Amino acid sequence: MDDVWKLESSQEDLGSDLLDNMYVQPALKGDKNAQRFLVRLWKEKWSSIKNKLETEGSVWYVWWMDGVHAFMRKKMKEVV
Repeated sequence: MDDVWKLESSQEDLGSDLLDNMYVQPALKGDKNAQRFLVRLWKEKWSSIKNKLETEGSVWYVWWMDGVHAFMRKKMKEVV
């Protein structure tokens, strides 16, 4: 029954987990390289990104998934 509300594909789940583990968590802990990566990914100031990462909701979800998709495209280019 839980899958009824599942919006992400398995690839998006993986992209979301990788983005969070590789960049978001380190950035929130002060990693400047991770912060710069996220600034380039979302094309926003770090303060704005940090503020959004600390909130949730439908607007946050759309913003987050835009970042996940950009991350996935970036990583696919690196693989190919």
